This record gives sequence, C-alpha cells and structure tokens, in this order.
Amino acid sequence: MDVPDDDDRDKGLVDRALNELQGAERDHARARELRAQAEALDAKGDEEEREAERDLEKARDHHADDGTVTITVNTGDSREPKGSITYNRIVEIAYPDHTAHPNATYSILYERGPKANPEGTLSKGGSVFITNGMRFRAKRTGES
Repeated sequence: MDVPDDDDRDKGLVDRALNELQGAERDHARARELRAQAEALDAKGDEEEREAERDLEKARDHHADDGTVTITVNTGDSREPKGSITYNRIVEIAYPDHTAHPNATYSILYERGPKANPEGTLSKGGSVFITNGMRFRAKRTGES
C-alpha cells in the first residue's frame, strides 16, 4: 500500500489552498460587479427622481400664468395667490379643524423658497413670499 509522503501531502494542501484562493477571488470580483450594478441603479433612480421633480415643476409653472403658485403643505398641494402667505393661512391649510383648538400652537418650517428666503421658520403673525414648489411643514405643537 502506497503511503503518501510529505511532498505529496504538501502539494495537496497547496493545491487546495490555491483553489480556495481562486474561489475567493471570483467571489470578490462578483461582489465588485454587484456593487457597481447597485450604484448604477441608484444613480439611475436619483436621475429619474430629479426628472420627475423637473416635470412637476414644469407642470406647476404651466399653471402659474393664472396668478397662482402651487405650494405643498405637509403632504398636500395647494394653489395660492402669488405673493406672500401668512402663518394663519398655512395653519388653515394644514389643519382645517384648527378652530376646534383655539389654544393650539403650531411650528411651521419651510424650504424651497425664493433666493431671498429659501428656508426658515414662519412665526405666528408672520408671512413669507412664496414660489412654485415651495414646501411647508406645519405641526401642532401644543396648547398655549
């Protein structure tokens, strides 16, 4: 009966290690390929989102000839006259039941405004100039 000598055993170990290394290299290459595909899909999704935003802005601009602009308050769109909008009007849009809570206070943040005031906080009694696509977040914060 042939007994493998140390050289044969070492060669077998080296061959097995090389096979495992080659398998790991293939797995690593596949992982790089999958990562590149995921990044490409993510970039495509970002571009599609930007394109949808541009389309929405174009649609809003198309209707802007009637003297109104479209703003978003929380999750709903509202057509409002061009110019300024008040704290109270934003509260009315965001909380139609606001009169049932006469002592409530509201926190109103805005973004995507004109260059002069692109973002900020709208305080009670205040107003802000509005543009198409401007977004407001109104939150009932408590009772005064």
